[in-house]
This record gives sequence, structure tokens and C-alpha cells, in this order.
Amino acid sequence: MGTNRPRFSVTMSEEMYQQINDFWHSNKFPTQTKAITKILELGIAALDQAGEEAKKEPPIFVKDGSMAMYEALDEIDRAEIRGEMKQMLRADKYQQDSAKMA
Repeated sequence: MGTNRPRFSVTMSEEMYQQINDFWHSNKFPTQTKAITKILELGIAALDQAGEEAKKEPPIFVKDGSMAMYEALDEIDRAEIRGEMKQMLRADKYQQDSAKMA
């Protein structure tokens, strides 16, 4: 079955490949390609949502020259950094320090 749609190849870790296969089978997609397409659609929607949220909330960190570095990033990278920072602050070892920052 041929297609005129764009195609590309992706190299990934074994762990990511297993996650894709788990998603494929647990959601009963007919093909791996359809499962991967759905994962990409969900990821793009999440990036769009994160971009909208990024416009609403200020950055978590502002220290020395880091703010200038942060401002040089595009919205997608800013949202990614905020997400990573939030995830890090949820870790037990940062709970006391994050309470001080609030």
C-alpha cells in the first residue's frame, strides 16, 4: 500500500521503542504507524497547550544572568524548561528548598 504522504526515519532508545509498542498494544491501534501518529498528535497538542500556559505564567527562576539566557529561548524551549523545573521541584530532595523559594 503506497502513499504520497511525507515519510521519515527515527532512531530512538530501546526504552522509548518499548513505550511506543506498549501504547500501540494497550490502545489496540491496528498498526504501529497509527499508534505513533497518535502519540505525535498528543505531543503536539501538549506543546501547543504548554505554549499557551507559558504566556500566562512567569518563569520559575530568576537569578544572575539566567533570566537573559531564558529570554533568549523560544516559547517551546521556555515551556520545556518550566516543565522540567516543576518536575524537579516535586522531588523530595527539593521540597524544603522550594518552600524557601515560594
